Amino acid sequence: MADTIGTEAIRRELEQQISELRREVGRLARSVSGRGETVLGDLRGSAEDAYEEASEQARKAARLLKREARVVGETAREHPGAAATVLSSAGLVGFVLGFIVSQLLAGETRR
Repeated sequence: MADTIGTEAIRRELEQQISELRREVGRLARSVSGRGETVLGDLRGSAEDAYEEASEQARKAARLLKREARVVGETAREHPGAAATVLSSAGLVGFVLGFIVSQLLAGETRR
């Protein structure tokens, strides 16, 4: 009988400890959840800010590109001979560079 009383006391003590552990786990889960929501909110805000900044930079770049393209177009209309010379020269330089690179690559495969 004394053994039964001791076993019963141990069982009650274990049940009490398990109950306390469950409450502590619940508190920890709520705490982690709250922190996770805070971090997620901060990350979402940072991402939105980065997107808005990148979007604004892209708009500025597009406006600048349009302006530069307009200037190049006007210059080409005003000086068609110079534009043709520049474009022909660029094409010739590109062809020569391509030929040199192809010869170098062909030489590498022969070795």
